[in-house]
Amino acid sequence: MSLLHRKRYSRPLAGTDLALVTLGYALAYYLRFGEWQHLFSPDFVAFWGILLLLWITSALITGLYERAPSSDPFRRLSLWFRCFVLFAVTTYAFNGLIKVYYSRILITLMLAATANLQILWHWFFPTVLRRSGFHPYRGAKAVLLGPGIAEDFERINRKTLQLFPQILGYFGPERDEHSRHLNRLGGADEWPALLPDLLRSETISDIYCSASLPKGNELEALSRLASEHLVNLHLVPDTRMVPLARIEMDYLGHLPIWSLRPFALETESAQRIKRAVDLVLSLGVLVLVLSWLVPLMALLIRLDSAGPVFFVQWRSGKDNRPFRCYKFRSMRLNDEADTLQARADDTRITRMGRFLRNTSLDELPQFWNVLKGDMSVVGPRPHMLSHTLSYSQVIERFMARHRVKPGITGLSQAMGYRGETRAKQDMKNRVRLDLLYIQNWSLGLDLKIMGMTAATLLRSLKNGPEPSAGAPNAG
Repeated sequence: MSLLHRKRYSRPLAGTDLALVTLGYALAYYLRFGEWQHLFSPDFVAFWGILLLLWITSALITGLYERAPSSDPFRRLSLWFRCFVLFAVTTYAFNGLIKVYYSRILITLMLAATANLQILWHWFFPTVLRRSGFHPYRGAKAVLLGPGIAEDFERINRKTLQLFPQILGYFGPERDEHSRHLNRLGGADEWPALLPDLLRSETISDIYCSASLPKGNELEALSRLASEHLVNLHLVPDTRMVPLARIEMDYLGHLPIWSLRPFALETESAQRIKRAVDLVLSLGVLVLVLSWLVPLMALLIRLDSAGPVFFVQWRSGKDNRPFRCYKFRSMRLNDEADTLQARADDTRITRMGRFLRNTSLDELPQFWNVLKGDMSVVGPRPHMLSHTLSYSQVIERFMARHRVKPGITGLSQAMGYRGETRAKQDMKNRVRLDLLYIQNWSLGLDLKIMGMTAATLLRSLKNGPEPSAGAPNAG
């Protein structure tokens, strides 16, 4: 019996959800037409089948049943909500495409009834599960081997509804706050001597062993021991060494490989969505704003100081590949533009340049970089090549932010980290926020950051610049 068999949860969840879609459809039909007679006519039966198919498809796309449900009802409902929105959109879209037209009032009533029924079901699912006495591992026992694994099982037990065999105990370090509820059977190095007797005296179905525990030929011995006693052996990656939530199993030929899954922003689907948004926004800004703003800025910048309208500088892009970053020139021509970071009282900044920098209007030409594909609207800010080199040597995981395209604005800028970097801790905070953004990306987060940036820009235009500590800005 494997801990990873999610079908133990997906079947009752999915079955009940489909039954509630059916019930919601039947209730909606009665409310719309006031009779049941024609509910079983071929057209309405066919539509009922289509609804079930659309729900299953939506659940597969959103991963509604892929994991053991969380013990937090709000997390369960958050995942259900994404599935339901997709279900509603595809239902209306399908109705608009087919020749047989179904009442939009019927569909709306069906969605409302289904939503209310399923919200109640997903909210009270844990209570139903416990009171039903459902337990796929009834009578089974398991043993844990290795440091840290007791903590992992305690966490799973607290945060999910995952059911697993009764934990007989663990072989590991002395009892601590994480494993105080589990029986310690011995030290991590005592299992070779004690486990065989335990397997003979107890009915044990599963052994969960930390992958870092067996030394030398111990794994072969443990495998042979488990086989002799008809016990399932599971190897668990050490979560102190690798992030368990990101591990996936793959094969290179016949060789099994553990790989770290890409973060949210590194997936192909996220890249396609983000690129589509970038194209729409960059084209809109170039046509509707920069088409008239560039001639105006060119005139004002030239009247204020001699030199080109645009400041072009090599910056570090995705995978640390340099690209030419465009800005409206805000400084007098100087030999330190590529090495010296701008300061609040920098004498190189022109009068027009100070206005541009205070309002962030100097960044607008970077929408051309977005259109070209060098940048994104939202992402970690790009740095000068010299700053990338220096910061990468003193700030941990600094280069990890280069796994994605840089942005015109980002989470760190929206949180107030913009302008001059006065202390090393400022840059550490920005890197932390940049990595948090990469790991937790969503389209909604991008829209929120854009909204926060727009609000900051409007306040700057009205009240002047806000105190901040943001990304290096040398031109």
